[in-house]
Amino acid sequence: MKVTKSTGGASTSKNKSKMLAPPEVKEITKDQWERYDMEKKGALRVYDGGDGIYDFFVNVDNGHLLAEISSINDSEQIEMIKSQYKIGISLIGLATLHHYLGTEKEDDIEDLDMSKVVYDTTKIISPIFLPMIKSVGELSLDTTKA
Repeated sequence: MKVTKSTGGASTSKNKSKMLAPPEVKEITKDQWERYDMEKKGALRVYDGGDGIYDFFVNVDNGHLLAEISSINDSEQIEMIKSQYKIGISLIGLATLHHYLGTEKEDDIEDLDMSKVVYDTTKIISPIFLPMIKSVGELSLDTTKA
């Protein structure tokens, strides 16, 4: 993932914003947890690859994800849920990076370990993420209300 300065519009120090390109997300499994400093409840780990590029690694053996798909027999539905998890958790990680890297006061984030910040944020959200996606997807407009 690249962090680049916006080139659109007038260019002043006040309106330059950092923009994040969509990340390439790699899947990691339980046998890779140690290598990526991951565990059962971990959802996403990002590493600064230098030059404003972050590498994204999503835990496809996350306990909450596995619990969600454990009662499903349809392989297409399982793959859909895994994709929703991978994309959604990655977007949360991207938003977290954007929040911290887009701050005007770079001194405020100088001492932050962005890998840990993203890991902790997505770990907190992971237990509710898929149930939230499912319940939001099931919402409908009540056309009987005036």
